[in-house]
Amino acid sequence: MSEIFVADNWQAEEMKTWGEASEIPRYLKKAQGLDQKLQAAADKIEAFNIEETAFGWENTIYPQRMEIIAAVKPFLSLYEAANDFETKRNDWLFGPRSNLNPDDIEQELGHFNRTMFKLEKSFSDCPPAYSIASKTRARIENMKERLPLLHALCNPGMRQRHWDAVSEVARRPIQPTEETTLQDIINMRLEEFIEQFEPIAEAASKEYALEKALIKMKSEWSHIEFNVHAYRESGTYIFAAIDEIQLLLDDHIVRTQTMKGSSFIKPFEEETKEWEANLLLLQDILDQCLKMQATWLYLEPIFSSPDIVAQMPEEGRRFALVDKTWREIMRQVQLDPKVLAVLKIDKIREKVVKSNELLELIQKGLNDYLEKKRLYFARFFFLSNDELLEILSETKDPTRVQPHLKKCFEGIAKLEFTPEEMDITHMKSSEDEVIELKDVISTAKAKGQVEKWLLELEGDMTSSVHKVIKESLEAYRSTPRIDWVRQWPGQAVLCVTLTFWTESIHEAIKIGPAAMDRFLEENNTQIEDVVKVVRGKLSKQNRTTLQALMFVYCS
Repeated sequence: MSEIFVADNWQAEEMKTWGEASEIPRYLKKAQGLDQKLQAAADKIEAFNIEETAFGWENTIYPQRMEIIAAVKPFLSLYEAANDFETKRNDWLFGPRSNLNPDDIEQELGHFNRTMFKLEKSFSDCPPAYSIASKTRARIENMKERLPLLHALCNPGMRQRHWDAVSEVARRPIQPTEETTLQDIINMRLEEFIEQFEPIAEAASKEYALEKALIKMKSEWSHIEFNVHAYRESGTYIFAAIDEIQLLLDDHIVRTQTMKGSSFIKPFEEETKEWEANLLLLQDILDQCLKMQATWLYLEPIFSSPDIVAQMPEEGRRFALVDKTWREIMRQVQLDPKVLAVLKIDKIREKVVKSNELLELIQKGLNDYLEKKRLYFARFFFLSNDELLEILSETKDPTRVQPHLKKCFEGIAKLEFTPEEMDITHMKSSEDEVIELKDVISTAKAKGQVEKWLLELEGDMTSSVHKVIKESLEAYRSTPRIDWVRQWPGQAVLCVTLTFWTESIHEAIKIGPAAMDRFLEENNTQIEDVVKVVRGKLSKQNRTTLQALMFVYCS
């Protein structure tokens, strides 16, 4: 192993004599070969050390290897950097002009220059290597002098109009092709016109940036699609998760309008205006479609009811037109969900605007219709539009009123209907108290007009309660009181109890203190009787009635 390091050390010493710039590729190859040998030696040393450790021996150290690596490393860096620069320089000078990016080249030249400057300082005591670093740095500086020409005439934004301007400045035709190289341009000897070329190059750069931004926006929209979902069992679709599309659209409209205000937009002005018009049209169509969708979703369940359509024929006809338009638009969107494809749908903006106008008329007609119903039966004001529409959309089924009765009538929780004729015979409270109606109400006679039989129920409710109170008043005198309080509805019990209490106290006051004492004793007895009953088993209705009665006594 030591003999190998002696030979390697001799090669490392030989590098100090290499100073021909033209031989850099050969120097690099030899240096890389030596570096590979040192790496192979490192692998062998590691294997030796593992065996030595296994036998419990002290690991052998080869200091020569590290010394040689330290000696070779700067030379290897020099040859690699110099060779890399020469390779890049040849590509820049003799490669197609279309492959050059002036900004990237300027950045790479700066990196090469800094590297060579450091290497030049490190080889100050080795003239051959210093010569290579110095000559390479000089060639880098020479290449940097070409940067103004490179920026001016190798700009990727240069178009025919710019070359025409260049030709006018140079007073001779300058017509490079895609294959024209930087060396070809240098050979044209145009350096004297650099200052005059700079405004042309700057305009080309700005225009190119605008052109790329416009192309990028268009390419983004070419892949964006609507997310559409099937809506229940309606057979059509609705838009979903459209927020990101709207945000991107707003952003691109602002960008396009900013571009349009640039002084360099002239070559793309018409294209930019057309793109802006498309984006604004798309935004308007989306806003109108979302407005139409929201209203359609609200009205579709309502006008799916034949009863509503029968009561509002004009609005039903209008909604049918809107529904047809919506289904046709969403069919086309579902077939081609790309966002920009909606611009190709025939007269889409006119269709959605017209549909929204019809929807406004439909909503106005619907509100007027509901207002008439409420004015006819004022208790409908306690119901929301949706609740009222739920009742009106199923007029053939009077029981659809049941869930909303408590909002219209505080004391009525349910109604009892006859199975076939659907006549109303009884009303029931939340406590399951049942009162038979004085007059049976026929829902069929109302011919689907719910408000009519509800208005009739309102009157019948009052007269039925009056009737029950009158009957309980007559039964009070002939029925033991403790039985009587359990036989009649709570409202009748409280009303009749207060009636007789008022009558009795009035009489007792007229007779005198002795009568008042007797009436007090009678009341206390009645309270004790009620307390005994309350402590026993009672139905929910009776317990509620007696609790209310006790409250009256106590107060």
